[in-house]
Amino acid sequence: AIYWDQSTVRTLTMEDVGYITLDDLPALHAAGIDPTQVAQVLARCTLEQALVHFFVHADPHSGNLFVRPLLTEEERAAGAPPLGPGDPVPFAENRPFQVVYIDFGMAIEVVERLRRSMRDYTIGVATGDARMIVQSYIDGDMLLPGADIGRLEEMTGQLLARYGDTMLGQMQNVDFIDFNSFFINEYRDLLDNPPLQFQAELLFVFRAMGLVSGLTAKLAPDFDLWTEAEPVVQRLIQVEVENNRQDWT
Repeated sequence: AIYWDQSTVRTLTMEDVGYITLDDLPALHAAGIDPTQVAQVLARCTLEQALVHFFVHADPHSGNLFVRPLLTEEERAAGAPPLGPGDPVPFAENRPFQVVYIDFGMAIEVVERLRRSMRDYTIGVATGDARMIVQSYIDGDMLLPGADIGRLEEMTGQLLARYGDTMLGQMQNVDFIDFNSFFINEYRDLLDNPPLQFQAELLFVFRAMGLVSGLTAKLAPDFDLWTEAEPVVQRLIQVEVENNRQDWT
């Protein structure tokens, strides 16, 4: 919140939200907050920012993210006051919480022309559809002149076949020796002369996803980002089905 009556044209007086730093595992455990649940909420927020709201906090490192501990039902019933920043937080198993973002100085709105491209790319990865992924590159104006679409589609299919389960999940589980040896041998032409040019907005989205992937891995080493992506992707697929149905009626 912003305290407008205490702000000027040059100074914003904002609410103190310096609760528990998101990756402070000892503090989370001491409060009874499950780090895996924090990872789930963070991943879901990021995915919905990118694929539903198209407005992404592009600098979600641990200094810009806090976990706000909330009162349990028993504490509220007992008349306990809300927990503020710096307050001691007594242990309560599965304590409820909120994830709080600060510093929106690096935030990006995904422009209209890239929204469909991002959605189709995500659906393509989820459904293993290499052609849909490559079409998303075309729709997003990401292919360089002269790009060999058939060759790119072939490589994308191989990526999906070998690493489909990790493309939006745990990239640390990829055998990069196998990855490098196979793709350097089979697709050196595409690797030496990349056919893609990513738009600036997408680079910011990728940055956010990379930072969040690192944070979730720290919070819960076995966390699978793809599992959290599935409900969002199912919603996207449903929207796609409804849109196609309307086009046919």
